[in-house]
Amino acid sequence: SNKEPFEYWSSIWPQNSKTITPCQALAHIALNFLAAPAASTNVEHLFLKSGLIISKKCHNLTPDHIRQSMVLGNWLTVPGLVPVSDI
Repeated sequence: SNKEPFEYWSSIWPQNSKTITPCQALAHIALNFLAAPAASTNVEHLFLKSGLIISKKCHNLTPDHIRQSMVLGNWLTVPGLVPVSDI
C-alpha cells in the first residue's frame, strides 16, 4: 500500500506536458482533493463563487449539484484536463 498518496499522485501529474492522459487528469483531480487543508477556501470567496451559480432562475439546485458545478468549473481552468468537446 502507498502511505503517501500526495507523493504518488504528484509523480503522475505532468510538469511541462502539452497533452494530458486520462491518468494524469485523474492525478490532477486527486491532488485537488488531497491538497486541500481544512480551511483552504476563504468563505467569502466561496460564497461569491456560488452566487454566480445560484440565481433567481436556478434556485432549485441541490447542494450536490452546486458542489459538482463548482468542482467542474475549477477543473475547466486547467487546459486539457476536461475534454470540452465531450461536454
